[in-house]
Amino acid sequence: MFKNSNIKKNQGFTILEILITIILLSTIAVTIIPLFTRGIALNKNSKNKLYAYEAARSEIEKMRSSSFNSLNNHSFSVAGVSQATGTVTVDSNVNGSSQTDIIKVTALVTWPFNGRNEEIRLETYIAEKGINQ
Repeated sequence: MFKNSNIKKNQGFTILEILITIILLSTIAVTIIPLFTRGIALNKNSKNKLYAYEAARSEIEKMRSSSFNSLNNHSFSVAGVSQATGTVTVDSNVNGSSQTDIIKVTALVTWPFNGRNEEIRLETYIAEKGINQ
């Protein structure tokens, strides 16, 4: 009779032990899963920033290689970023004076992220004669 009582004690987990284990695992899962989803969203937005920066930089380089008199405001596409818009603004009013031989060029890329707009803005100055003249 002594051997039978030892066997019954070692047959498995009790309902209370299983319930405690389920509660602990559920608590851990509930706290960790939002961290993973937030991390994934932030990683995607970092990728969007990289694509937006590259598109703005590329557009400014196109402007630098264009004829000075042909530079004007326009829109451009941004590959890889969902719902992104890119615009270039050309401003001849540099530092409060209207100069004809230098302009300020601003490339702006905006896209929605978590209910607000993110943006990348690059600015440069382009002279009519260029850097070397």
